[in-house]
Amino acid sequence: MDRILGLDFGNKRIGISISDPSNIFALPHAIYFRENIQKDIDHINSISESNSISKIILGLPLSLSGNQNQQTESTLKFKDALQSQTKIIIETWDERFTSIQAQRTFEKPKSKKKSKQQKQFIDDVAATIMLQSYLDRQNNKI
Repeated sequence: MDRILGLDFGNKRIGISISDPSNIFALPHAIYFRENIQKDIDHINSISESNSISKIILGLPLSLSGNQNQQTESTLKFKDALQSQTKIIIETWDERFTSIQAQRTFEKPKSKKKSKQQKQFIDDVAATIMLQSYLDRQNNKI
């Protein structure tokens, strides 16, 4: 069975998670430090090809009220650019609260250096939480 790729798209980084082959569990994969839109797309396509990805779930950052904001617009532009360069289906998934859940998995840092490391891991964990919520919803369909 093909796997599903989860992306937590941000201005500086993209958190990346991948499902297990049976599409039951989301697993952290990587944190990608963004360069430019074309390199970002090339990197995602490379991961997709090497991991038999059949679908991409892109976290959609909505405001708490469910409205779109500037980051939503940026994410949708990335989705359109990526979709124009891949045949893989890309779906958006509400990612509200995933960063908060990810932050709660880490202790408060004691130094500034750890804080930067923590932010990087939060992107990866947020992508995993987001993809897991998608998988849970899909697997609970009758």
